[in-house]
Amino acid sequence: MLPAHRAAAGSTRGRTLQIATSDSALAKAQHDAIGGPFLHNAHVATRFETWDGNPATLNRMVAGSAHHCTLVLMEDTAFNTACHSNLLVHAFPAGDADPGGCRWPALQTRTVLAWDRGQIDTPPTWSDFWDVARHPGKRALRRDPRTTLEIALMADGVAAQDVYATLSTADGVARAFRKLNQIRPYLVWWQTPDDAARILNSGSALMASIPQGAAPVNPVSASAARHTRSFGIQTTQSVAQGLSWGIVAGSTPTEIADARDLLAFSDTPAIRADLLARYPALPHDARPDGVLQMDPDFWNAHIDSLQKQFGAWLDAPA
Repeated sequence: MLPAHRAAAGSTRGRTLQIATSDSALAKAQHDAIGGPFLHNAHVATRFETWDGNPATLNRMVAGSAHHCTLVLMEDTAFNTACHSNLLVHAFPAGDADPGGCRWPALQTRTVLAWDRGQIDTPPTWSDFWDVARHPGKRALRRDPRTTLEIALMADGVAAQDVYATLSTADGVARAFRKLNQIRPYLVWWQTPDDAARILNSGSALMASIPQGAAPVNPVSASAARHTRSFGIQTTQSVAQGLSWGIVAGSTPTEIADARDLLAFSDTPAIRADLLARYPALPHDARPDGVLQMDPDFWNAHIDSLQKQFGAWLDAPA
């Protein structure tokens, strides 16, 4: 976890809202765009840190065996499990997209293909990601079926609009794992966006899937990149996913009230605009062209079975 971003001492009424978010770049952007103004407005400090977004980690928070945060930023695909397991406060109006009332929509990120520009001059595709003969080297993918199975199918020629129809069948799931088998000896795995960035920065992978905001991109020319490591991102066939806030079960009434106040404050147009100017994300309800929109309904229905299959595949002999 990254060092917390603390507000100036002596300027609060003694309360600090503990917040867990997805990656260090987003933590800094949220602190600057939301935390600082909220301190000035509500006299409540904020402490942002990163976490892995895993409901199992959230369960340990609620059980008291892990550091407790009041607000957590999670992928929309994880809310059904967390809400039904009573790991989150039912604090918001229920609706079709959130029948448990556990989720406050925040923003939308994209998982993109990042690559070492010192080794590859032109933007690669997911098909190139699989082409280890033409582009030898390690590849990094998320150690999770979400985004990884979608990417495997697109690399195998499935159109973005057909991915979830394909994954809804046993043959489609088998096709995704067969595709992953093709590059299994070349794969390294990441569990958080910051992990993916460290893998790229260390030179441990030539290419990686990574949330766009966490990608270590800098504006160096391809020729200069041969002497100073630089990375590019390819947004074609990227995977868009919604991120939302949840309030952790077991939070005190004061913590819940502060969290609700901060969420309402963060949802004002000026604050939203400032955040999106600091971090490459989209409004939660955006539907960008040319990307695969992750389907929370699909994952709510299939995440348990696909995580078991993914775990079994990882554990099986190569």
